[in-house]
Amino acid sequence: MSTRLGFVSTGAGCRVTNGWITGQWITGQWITGQWVLGCCMSALLVCSGCGDKGSKDPPPPVPSTAAPTTPQVAGTDAADDSTAAAAKVVPTDVASAADVQDKAGESQTEGAAPDDVALQSSAAADWAFFRGDAAGRAYVPQSQLPETLDVLWEYWEPKNSYESSPVVVGDRVVVADLDGAIRCLALREKQLLWKTTTKFGFMASPSICDGRIFIGDNDGVFRCLNLETGAIEWEFQANAQIDSTANFSDEFVIFGSYDSSLYCLRRTDGSLVWKHTTDDQIRCSIVIDGRRTAVAGCDAMLHVIDVSNGEKLTQVELTSQTAVAPSMVGTRAYFGMESGEFVCADMQQEKLVWTWKDDSREAPIRGSAAVTDDRVVFGTRGNQVICLNRESGETLWNLGTKRSVEGSALVVGRRVYVGDSTGQLLVVDLDSGQLLQAVELSGGIASAPALAGDRLIVTTQEGIVYCLGAPK
Repeated sequence: MSTRLGFVSTGAGCRVTNGWITGQWITGQWITGQWVLGCCMSALLVCSGCGDKGSKDPPPPVPSTAAPTTPQVAGTDAADDSTAAAAKVVPTDVASAADVQDKAGESQTEGAAPDDVALQSSAAADWAFFRGDAAGRAYVPQSQLPETLDVLWEYWEPKNSYESSPVVVGDRVVVADLDGAIRCLALREKQLLWKTTTKFGFMASPSICDGRIFIGDNDGVFRCLNLETGAIEWEFQANAQIDSTANFSDEFVIFGSYDSSLYCLRRTDGSLVWKHTTDDQIRCSIVIDGRRTAVAGCDAMLHVIDVSNGEKLTQVELTSQTAVAPSMVGTRAYFGMESGEFVCADMQQEKLVWTWKDDSREAPIRGSAAVTDDRVVFGTRGNQVICLNRESGETLWNLGTKRSVEGSALVVGRRVYVGDSTGQLLVVDLDSGQLLQAVELSGGIASAPALAGDRLIVTTQEGIVYCLGAPK
């Protein structure tokens, strides 16, 4: 096969863009056995940009001139990369379900979206942010999930991979892959409703608000898309890559960038409201509790920002860098770091309340924690799922796993759901730490599961979207 490799240099340093090398997909994944992760560089790429923020302010948002596009019916001509929507930042393409083939080579649908796949933005089962709630707790006290999970359907297209997490609104599942495609699938059946393609891929997960999808890409373009059609409504150019999943406050959308800045845009048109700059890359997803957001970054600081004006409220000094989204509960934030430490930070008193670390191994923590009324659960790259007492940081249980746990944890009822790098979705008893089920999926899981009532949606690094529910 031919080798295609791209390097892009920005104010925040070097990174790899979409391509293939020695048969391995390289967008934020493995390159000749080395992991590429911004501040944690492989032997192939050396990043000198941590702390180099870039000097230029971003240009104003570019409204898309593309006409709204609805999914085509089966039998229409397939769209290709030369059929680009009129987006001014990078070429885009909205494809119908008929344009894409499933894993076995069969058409995904025989027509347009059915009537029962209607947009329901106020549905109780909505999981519109990758951690479920705005504060990032990923905890649902009451469960509708079955005792045993089974694969109800899976959706796959060749040459794509998922690092980001799915979201669900009504009967629509939205996913974004490393090859630059955003897809909308029907929740209750394996059906592609629409697909919008862009030039660069996505590490960030989509977020949905008021019938619109908001997401930033690996080239620093932040987009707003129509949930019904996939049409791009506006675009905003930051100065560097966006791994940060966006969140919402009033009429605003907020996200971070490798250019060391936290951006607040108006949701309706993408105009810049305020911009807060830190000393290094902001890679973590945005969590908001009331008028505050807590941003942990590569400068080893936890920044507490007023979302109404972008002003710093407080900050907590950390011992290590992190790209993990904190979980906020009152004045406290819970998150892991590259050093393998997991901390509880008091944002009001500007100090660490407690710090957990397994001294037998220095394994980075790259997934976000689920926080319940009295417990904190997270995975580590040291082949562990850990449960701590929320108040004291005391270890309640420690479950060993076959491989590293890259995914973020979810707690539903009294069960923990988290994926590992072998492709197992682990179901663990919250009280005892006993492994209840290991659902074997294809491809490592670096994302968080999305809850949709009695179903879970999971994405894997082999480019597969799974819907899990009661056995058939």
